[in-house]
Amino acid sequence: MSAENEIDELNISSNEIKNVRKYLEKRNTAVITTMFTDIKDFTLITEEKGEEYSIKLRKIHDEILQKIIEENNVGLVVKFIGDAVMAIFSEPSAAVERALMIQQKINEFNQSTDEFENIAVRIGLHMGQVTIDDTIQADVFGRHVNRASRIESLADGGQIYLSYSVFDSAKGWLASNDRLIWTLHGSYFLKGIQHPIEIYEVVDSKYAQPVPPLKGDKKRSIPKSFSSVLLVIFGSLLALGYSFYQSTEVSFVRFYPDRMIIDGKQLVVLDGSKSDDARKALIDIPAGAHVLHYDISAANRYYAQVNVERGKNFLEPIFKAMRLPSLNHRQGIEEGNKHASASTKSFNYYHFIEGEKIEYNASIKLNLHSQILEENPDSVKHEIDIVLQVNGRVITKKISDSYDITKRSSKRIDDALIFEDDFHKYIVSYYLSRTVADISVRSYFKRYSL
Repeated sequence: MSAENEIDELNISSNEIKNVRKYLEKRNTAVITTMFTDIKDFTLITEEKGEEYSIKLRKIHDEILQKIIEENNVGLVVKFIGDAVMAIFSEPSAAVERALMIQQKINEFNQSTDEFENIAVRIGLHMGQVTIDDTIQADVFGRHVNRASRIESLADGGQIYLSYSVFDSAKGWLASNDRLIWTLHGSYFLKGIQHPIEIYEVVDSKYAQPVPPLKGDKKRSIPKSFSSVLLVIFGSLLALGYSFYQSTEVSFVRFYPDRMIIDGKQLVVLDGSKSDDARKALIDIPAGAHVLHYDISAANRYYAQVNVERGKNFLEPIFKAMRLPSLNHRQGIEEGNKHASASTKSFNYYHFIEGEKIEYNASIKLNLHSQILEENPDSVKHEIDIVLQVNGRVITKKISDSYDITKRSSKRIDDALIFEDDFHKYIVSYYLSRTVADISVRSYFKRYSL
């Protein structure tokens, strides 16, 4: 019998209550995420395949789920209820991750066996504060347990449905997994629950796509018979009004550079010629705040912030220069001597990223040790130590190089990488000539237009 049918008949034993209490005490929490699962159409499988077949299948299913849920003590299986599992987690993100692992492992099991037909597991998750008491039995988890079971009853095989509390807490923690799709299916009335609750779904896009509940009573704000007609009318009016409301025309008044970029991604194409006092933009620029820039070198950029209003705009951008950090250092030594020197510079600079001004603090420290080698008086050895700090991040680079002072030619090393991020690079170049070393540490934009 499925969890949907048995939830009202739960009989939680005292040992199960003690296990829950131990888990909560170990995790030092009273807020837990409850998971309910069951196998789709398990009763029908039993009727068609027989009791022996279904017992073997259920045993394999239970082993898969228990291993995933309780691995590394992340979750706790509270109870097996026929073909269903009731489990708890202290962290909603862990509950979602383990639910996704269950669906993946069940899929792998289906593909790896010819002995059993494919099975599908449905999962419901809800989070809330709970109270554990020795006297509590079937309602040990109160309304949170009930909600998790009702949410699970809406899901189809292979699906994971969540309440808002789980969605809100877990999505941020799992944001780095770009394969996950999070979908709101709307609000549904559930048995035994007075008010409708929002039903969310999480899906690994490698295996499936979100599907709204195939059953259940969905909340509707207007009568179903009028919804389609009103939606078409409203959509048409909205599109017409939005088009009119958002209409803009932008012209730039001197000064306007040749290669002006807007919002870091699009070239501003202008009509007319350079001699015109004002030139109209031939690209669509929506109303709102924007950032313009143009480059005069790989390390020197000019920024301007402008605001576009609906209707006609005549903009005269005021550009401000922003130069990326650099440090130059030079020293020479006399024959038979050793020499050490250091240079340090600190900088404040910024980038505009998606229209937001991002401040950077940086410093460049360079130590240079030079000496003529005793074992080879015709050779000068230069040791360069560079310490770069960018917004608190420390990057170091050591370079050791020698030069034959009898040579008439010089030795030049260009653009050795020190550090890079999404927006700029730091590089070092140096020039060796007889007893002189000339070191340059500089940075430049990874994307620039000249």
